[in-house]
Parts: sequence; C-alpha cells; structure tokens
Amino acid sequence: MKSKIILIFVVTLIALTVVGFLFYRTNFARRASITIKPSVNPKVNQNVELPVRIDTAGATINAAEIYLTFDPEAIKVESVSKDNSIFELWITDEPKFSNEKGEISFAGGLPTPGFKGKGEIGNIKFTPLRAGQTEINFDSKTRALLNDGKGTAISLNLPPIKFKVEK
Repeated sequence: MKSKIILIFVVTLIALTVVGFLFYRTNFARRASITIKPSVNPKVNQNVELPVRIDTAGATINAAEIYLTFDPEAIKVESVSKDNSIFELWITDEPKFSNEKGEISFAGGLPTPGFKGKGEIGNIKFTPLRAGQTEINFDSKTRALLNDGKGTAISLNLPPIKFKVEK
C-alpha cells in the first residue's frame, strides 16, 4: 500500500513539473523582445552602429516606444535614425537622443494591419569614449502595443545591452 501511495505521489509530482514547465515556456519564453546588439566588440573612438530590432513572438503590434539610458561619459551618440524601420509614423517626427542626459528614444507606429514578426525599428550610431564594460539600459517606460483597437501593452523581454569596449 505504501509503495502505491509513493508511486502516485511521484507521478503527480512529475505531471505538475511538466505542466509548470509548459506554462513557463508559453508565458515567458514567447514574450516579445527588443534587442540591440553590436556585431563586434567596439574600440574606443570607433563609430559603431546598433540596429534596434523587435521580435513580436507571434503578436501583431501597431506601435512601440523605446526609451534607453546610457552613461554619457562612456558613450557619445552620434545619431539615431528611422531608416529601414517597420514603422511609418513617428510620434515626434524623428527618434531623439541627448548626450547630456544619456537618453535615446524611438516612438513610432503603423496603421492596420500592424506588424507581426521580426523587424528593425531604427538604428543608433555611437562612439565609445573609454575602454571597459559598458551598457545601454531600457527605461521602464519602454512598451509595445497590440493592434487590437485598445492599445494593449504586451509583455516584453528586454535583455540588457552590455558590451566590452576595447582599446
């Protein structure tokens, strides 16, 4: 009798583990993401281009606001552009940046049917000012909105943008 109870307990525990894993994969692994990655480790005073990309993870969006912060003593932004962007409309006409405040922003959208898949939002051109580890961070205001007629914000995976600047 004890072995039968132990067997039922073990089978139940395994089933709950599998259900928990599937729940995690469905709700977290498939979140939309915004990524910004340098293709190589940049060097001090070398111009670097960083494409800002989105993967909607199957959702259809019609707008996004991306707010980034950086250390102005480590990075000097030269320009931000909307060239090759999936967006057709811009809230402020152009993406913006401030080297004094250490801020970059992209805020745009597109009409129905919206966008689903992987695409480029914009591009950041910058120059590293010193060697060592540096990063660009997403501000908590960053969001992407569903093309659902309500502007529902979707859950975003915003991995840190860390890179090593070489001498």
